[in-house]
Amino acid sequence: MREFQDKRKVRKILYSKLSLVVLLIVLFFAARSTWNVYSKQSESMRLRSEAETRLAVLQGRKDDMANANAELGTPEGVEKQVRESYHMTKIGEQMVVIEDAPTTTPQVVAQGFFANVWQSILQLFGS
Repeated sequence: MREFQDKRKVRKILYSKLSLVVLLIVLFFAARSTWNVYSKQSESMRLRSEAETRLAVLQGRKDDMANANAELGTPEGVEKQVRESYHMTKIGEQMVVIEDAPTTTPQVVAQGFFANVWQSILQLFGS
């Protein structure tokens, strides 16, 4: 009988309102800590993705610069760079510069109400 009363006393303590409130508070803090860890993990994944993208861009630029540097190591590459940068030609050569035709865009002039009415009247009589 004593064992039964001891078990009952333990159950009474465990299922009391105070113990349930303490358990809910512990559960709240555990959930909050878990959420904070999840937030930090997702932020670090985003930052890692951005860093990998930047790394790929920088490696591409490095390769481009290495190719340009290798090209400048040859006499043909130096000549090409000088011709492009300074618009120079060899003796006896002539340079031809081809420009695109200038494009003209029609300009729309904003007119007031009376100007539009007057233009309509003029068009009506053929002037």
